[in-house]
Amino acid sequence: MYRHTFERESVLHCRTKLKKERKMKKMILAATMLFATIGFANAQSRPALRLDANFVGSNLMQKVANTSVNNKMIVGLRVGAAAEFALSNDGFYLAPGLAYTMRGAKMESLSETTTRLHYLQIPVNAGMRFSFADNMAISLEAGPYFAYGVAGTIKTKVAGVTASVDAFGDNGYNRFDLGLGLSAALSYDRYYVQIGYEHGLLNMLKDAPDKTSLRNHDFFVGLGVRF
Repeated sequence: MYRHTFERESVLHCRTKLKKERKMKKMILAATMLFATIGFANAQSRPALRLDANFVGSNLMQKVANTSVNNKMIVGLRVGAAAEFALSNDGFYLAPGLAYTMRGAKMESLSETTTRLHYLQIPVNAGMRFSFADNMAISLEAGPYFAYGVAGTIKTKVAGVTASVDAFGDNGYNRFDLGLGLSAALSYDRYYVQIGYEHGLLNMLKDAPDKTSLRNHDFFVGLGVRF
């Protein structure tokens, strides 16, 4: 009996170690991509800087035993900055940046749980800009992002009593996230309005059982200016 228990614990430990190693490889790959693309773009052109502010509609995609759990979206803020490096004369460019964004979700059953997460993230987007009138253009962007959870809370309300815990504490979520983003913008002169979507690729749960996962995903819309 003790032997079987030890073997089972050893297998679980190995699986956990392999998951952590896979996550670390993804993070190293993301960092390598970031520095390589920024170095390449710097060699090609001088950048145009931009700033934007957005409203975010965020949710957490949750699966338990491979069954989806329906959570509710919450609204937050996102502020970002990026540098656009022209890679060609036909509108193709690279836009590495830095953003602060809020994420989370509301979960309701016998209790009400609201998760609010705060991330700093580095997106590295490839973009294409199409001019169609004087001072007007449409831009399309896509690329990976690397995020780090700087703060977060999980508040649970049961029978009128509210308890709050650190979302990234010892028993909380993983701080690191890697995902993909898409966005489109309509610009007039230096100003633009944009919409976008981001989807997390990493499981936020620490030592999650098989077929159980929690991932970020959000939509955003906002205004920006180029310098």
